[in-house]
Amino acid sequence: MKVDHLGAVKERLHDQRVLIILDDVDDLGKLEVLGKEICWFGNGSRIIVTTEDNKILKAHGMGLKISTMIKDRLIKNVLRVGYDRLLIKDQALFLHITCFFNKNRVDRVTSMLADSNLDVENGLNTLAVKSLVHIDYDYMDTQGSLMMHRLLQQMGRQVVLEQSNEPGKHQLLLEAEEICDVLANETGTGSVIGNSFDMSKIGEFSMRGRVLEGMRNLRFFRLHNGKACLLNPECLVELNMESSNLKKLWEGIQPLTNLKEMNLSDSCRLKEIPNLSKATNLETLTLNFAQVWWSFPHLLGIYRN
Repeated sequence: MKVDHLGAVKERLHDQRVLIILDDVDDLGKLEVLGKEICWFGNGSRIIVTTEDNKILKAHGMGLKISTMIKDRLIKNVLRVGYDRLLIKDQALFLHITCFFNKNRVDRVTSMLADSNLDVENGLNTLAVKSLVHIDYDYMDTQGSLMMHRLLQQMGRQVVLEQSNEPGKHQLLLEAEEICDVLANETGTGSVIGNSFDMSKIGEFSMRGRVLEGMRNLRFFRLHNGKACLLNPECLVELNMESSNLKKLWEGIQPLTNLKEMNLSDSCRLKEIPNLSKATNLETLTLNFAQVWWSFPHLLGIYRN
């Protein structure tokens, strides 16, 4: 069937059962010209719309939810296109959420990344519009929490792994064996800004000497379920060592001017924490069930159970 002009779509197709695919729609006007109302087409018709801007779909009365009906690999390839089209700063924010901040409150993410070169507020809005992250609100929460679909997380982690053949040059270190190799061989570089791993997969591990010096831009260090000796965490913004077997963190007073959050909850063997007088930006210290000796009574706003 030949349609001479778009204005004839309704007239020519109103009694036809059709399949219409509108690919990469970037303008609401185009969508309204090509398929404004369902009644333009015959019973049983299907209209498939692809777009990177969910505002277009919402304005046209269509909801959007990522489905797992198609094979995961195919979906990831499609999702990767949306990531690749982001600005570099928005890509970086996406990877931060993928690896560290999924299911975190928006205000916490904003605080944790306040000193970075990322435009967090506008970046989150962009990611939400592109349906790469969802901000979930409940009746008590005016800020909302970031929610990212499992497949988006997996795709983001794959992006990180593809950054270099050398793990020490990745922005984020996520695999336990990979991180231990980087730490053991001291191959970490200034590219590394954070790591997060479960040490129960590898058992006891120690970091030697000044192993973190090469990772001069390290900001986030998460360690779960393991034994480790942590040294010289000068650039850290967050230190999460929940359920660790640590007895002591480090010697002396460290210049922790960037540290904002420290979680040592359920670290039942922890007997002492160092003087935190230079952690001038520390906002939250969690010590639930940790039997620690207080070496910083001058710090206010810090509590323990």
